[in-house]
Amino acid sequence: MRNIIFTFALSALFTAAAIASTNPVKDVKLVDTENVIVSIDVTQSSVFTAANFNAVNESLVFETKDDISFIQIFNEQGDLEFQLPVMSNKVTIGKGIIGAGEYKLGFMIKGLDKIQFTQVNIK
Repeated sequence: MRNIIFTFALSALFTAAAIASTNPVKDVKLVDTENVIVSIDVTQSSVFTAANFNAVNESLVFETKDDISFIQIFNEQGDLEFQLPVMSNKVTIGKGIIGAGEYKLGFMIKGLDKIQFTQVNIK
C-alpha cells in the first residue's frame, strides 16, 4: 500500500512539473518593421516607455521610465561587443554600431537589480 501511494504521488508530481513548464513566457514586439524587429519579455513592458526605428538615420531609439546607466550589446554568439554609458532615460543606437544580424541588448537601469534584455534582429 505504501508503494502504491508513493508511486501515485511521484507520478502526480512529475505530471504537475511537466504541465507547469509548458507555459512559455510571451514576447512583446517593441519595433516591427521590414528592417528591424525588437522584442522584450512581456514582464519588462513596464520598463520601456517608447521604442522605434528611425529609417532616415537608420537608428534605434529607446526610452525608459528610469535612467539607463549602461547598455551592453551582445552578438549572436553571446559575446559582449560594446558596453556604452548612457546616464539618461533616452538612447539612440546607430546602425553603424550594430550591423545586420541578431543581437541582445542589456539595459542596466537605475533602481532595478536585473538587467533588462531586448532581442534585436536587424535585416
